Amino acid sequence: GAVHAAPDAFAAVALDVPFLDALGTLADATLPLTANEWEEFGNPLNEDEAAAIRSYSPACEENVNRGAAYPPMLLRPALHDARTGWWESFKFAARVRSAARHAPRIVVDLCEDRGHFAPAGLRENAADLAVPLAFLAHHLESPQHAPEASWRVRALAKTSSADDDDTLAAVAEAAATLQTTVFSPHLSSTGSLYLQRRRYEDDLRRAECLAIAQAADDDAVVAVAAAHALPRASSSSWYLSAIAVDAAWRRRGIASALLEAIERHARDAGVAELYLHVRPENNAAVALYGSQGYLDALADGDLSDDALRADLDLHLHSPPDDDDDHDDPCKNSEAERRQPQMLLRKRLGGGHERDRR
Repeated sequence: GAVHAAPDAFAAVALDVPFLDALGTLADATLPLTANEWEEFGNPLNEDEAAAIRSYSPACEENVNRGAAYPPMLLRPALHDARTGWWESFKFAARVRSAARHAPRIVVDLCEDRGHFAPAGLRENAADLAVPLAFLAHHLESPQHAPEASWRVRALAKTSSADDDDTLAAVAEAAATLQTTVFSPHLSSTGSLYLQRRRYEDDLRRAECLAIAQAADDDAVVAVAAAHALPRASSSSWYLSAIAVDAAWRRRGIASALLEAIERHARDAGVAELYLHVRPENNAAVALYGSQGYLDALADGDLSDDALRADLDLHLHSPPDDDDDHDDPCKNSEAERRQPQMLLRKRLGGGHERDRR
């Protein structure tokens, strides 16, 4: 129920022998404890009580949060469970997958050799417990190393001032180093790291607006986001590059603050729309952008502007640069660049039509 109510509040969920189909299970009086539980949950054989049970039963279709971005979930029913049916998890998973905005990662791990309770043996119990712990550890950030220092956000817009250009250059260099660490962890050689950092830096220097978060104690750049103009669009539009946040500084609201800083500058510049791409399976990112008002651009309205589509396609599919070194380890492979991406858009309500002459 809680996952339906606020799916974006969870980074991951692991449920052991979960009670998900309350309406169906409580209707079977042959199951142990069912008749006794009618007093607590309601009796589905009573029409009024059945309506109440339906209103909270997680597996009921009307309770699924349609269009929401659900977190990764691990469901572990037990084949020999006499209290909650093993089929409940499969029913719940099917409901969520069909109704969620993007198919979430839902793993149903049917335990074939146990009942409602954990295995009695010490070794078997430890192995059983390790499964949900491993699933959660894979999807959650470990907070024990997160620094306690505060941070602040700065936004730099493209100007004609030489002093501002010097500041932007210094910030872009540090931000590019962070992007290389976050987005290119597979690179190890000095040459590859240098080339990738330079590519990120050149891209940041071309940005209409560069937003960074800096640690308050030493001004180290701990997060960065950039917005680039889409010059061929019929209305003023910016494209948001991927947001990079240092792993030790995540889950502090920094990414949201960067988005808000860029949006303020975009409104001041008369920008009508902001676009970005995100992988559909990146549930945390999809939830973040959704909470900030970014909607599926294809579902929100058609993209009839061919020039805009060309600009967006260029940002999505073009390699880091145009040289012919196809063996460069810094380059993304064609397969990587062609992986499915979702286009999100936020309308800012301002902007103007460009001179199309």
